[in-house]
Amino acid sequence: MNEKGVIPLIVIIIIAIVGLVAVFVFSKNTSIFNETPISTQPASNQSEVVETSHVYTNEEEKFSFEYPKELEPYTYSNGVVAFFNQEDIENCKKFQETQSSELQYACYKAIFNLSGFKVLSQNDYLQKVSSQTSEDVYTPRTIVDSQNRTWKTFQMLGEAFNFDAYTAYNNNYLVIHFQSQDERRNFFHQLLSSVKILE
Repeated sequence: MNEKGVIPLIVIIIIAIVGLVAVFVFSKNTSIFNETPISTQPASNQSEVVETSHVYTNEEEKFSFEYPKELEPYTYSNGVVAFFNQEDIENCKKFQETQSSELQYACYKAIFNLSGFKVLSQNDYLQKVSSQTSEDVYTPRTIVDSQNRTWKTFQMLGEAFNFDAYTAYNNNYLVIHFQSQDERRNFFHQLLSSVKILE
């Protein structure tokens, strides 16, 4: 390759590297979500828990977990529960009522979604976990909840970040499924650490 061909190639490589670095730095500094710490330990002072978080309770499925107090849950008709900041939840509700084109993206601004909680048989659990060993699955981890259950967690990247957690329960397995628009595995571990199964 002659000298005239090498210089444009070097310039293109430098521009690509600078672009990748800029995208990485920008994405780290302009996340649309704020990482909000919540209690990860059972608090000795009950009022401390109330000040730092709210409790979401699903009476039908018999479970609960703590979430940051500045968020508010909204349940869609398909059963998915989205957790929004106050302004965003109002806009999402308006869109659900009016279908206004000005608000068409309002419901995409949820901080996270609780999109499933169910019981799996041992066979279903083994099939599900074996399907989550492809390259798009982050290394499985474990987290212990407020009732000393150990959850095995997986995070996958699809159209959104999908976070699944499994724990053994009464000869079966419980699975809880969260989603978010950006990587929030540590945040979901905080949520899981506060999970209670209601007997």
